[in-house]
Amino acid sequence: KMHPGDHLRCRIKPGSMEPPSHDQQVVCVGIGSGLAPHMGFLRERVHAVTVLGKEVATFSLYFGNRFERREFLYSDELKKYAVEHSSWFKLHTAFSRDTIGKKVYVQDLVAITDDAFVNLFSNPGMLYVC
Repeated sequence: KMHPGDHLRCRIKPGSMEPPSHDQQVVCVGIGSGLAPHMGFLRERVHAVTVLGKEVATFSLYFGNRFERREFLYSDELKKYAVEHSSWFKLHTAFSRDTIGKKVYVQDLVAITDDAFVNLFSNPGMLYVC
């Protein structure tokens, strides 16, 4: 976990989303409809594992929207991957309007899980936000 005063080194490359290599740990954050590029990265990893027999580094996906039932894009596919590839893929979802009086956002999940810390700080990885 990060603490006030901790420093984070990062690089921003405007207009590009270069795909990660298989050995790079990845954290993807999809807010609302910004899930498509992350699905491409994830599907490529699933293909590398299931068809090519490669080993891949961890991949964490944080996805948030207002309502799960109406707005959870790729729900079945993502849940399937989370079960079948649990050794390297973790899915974190936040739906801000499903529970009256309790709004949950992606940033809340990042704060309470270790994925971002482990995948970005312990062993430098890639962060994609869309």
